[in-house]
Amino acid sequence: MASCSSCNLNKSDKFPIKNTRNTNIEIIDIEKLNEIEEPQIINPDVDNPEIYFEYSETEGGIIAKNNNERAKATIDICKLNRGNLKDGRKEKYDKITNLVKYLTLYTLTNSKQRDKLKQFAKEVKKGANSQNEYSALQKQIWNNFENSIAPLFKDKQLIDFVLIEYKLTK
Repeated sequence: MASCSSCNLNKSDKFPIKNTRNTNIEIIDIEKLNEIEEPQIINPDVDNPEIYFEYSETEGGIIAKNNNERAKATIDICKLNRGNLKDGRKEKYDKITNLVKYLTLYTLTNSKQRDKLKQFAKEVKKGANSQNEYSALQKQIWNNFENSIAPLFKDKQLIDFVLIEYKLTK
C-alpha cells in the first residue's frame, strides 16, 4: 500500500529508527534491515497497516490500535488526521452507509434488486482490496460488517445474501 503524495511530503525524509542507522549496502532484505534498525514509524510497504491502525468510521479519524507507539508516531509525522483526510474518510463511510440504507428497502424476490445487492458487494470488495483512496477504511468497514453494516439491514436474509455475494466475489 503506497502512501499518497501529501503523506510522503509530510513525512519528508523523516524515518526515525530506534537503533543506529545501518549503512551496510549489502543488506537488501528490508525485513532484516528493519530487525537491525527498528523503525519507529510504519512502512506500509513492509508492515501491515491493519495491525496498527483503526478508523473512527463516524468521524473519519485514524487511531493507533492498542495505543501503539509506532502507529502514533506515523499518524503524527505523516499528519494522517489532517482535515481533508478525515473529511474524505467520513464522506466515504457516509456514502457506503447511505447506500446500505437504500439497499435495505430491497427484497430478494425482485431480480433487479438482487442484482443491485450483488453489485454492491462487488464494489465494496473492490474498494477494500485495492490501492484506491480510503481502501483501508473500506476494508475495516467490511471486516467489521456485523457491527457496522449488518445493523442497518432489518432483513437477515438480505444480510446473508450480501455476505455470500461478497465472499463469492474475486
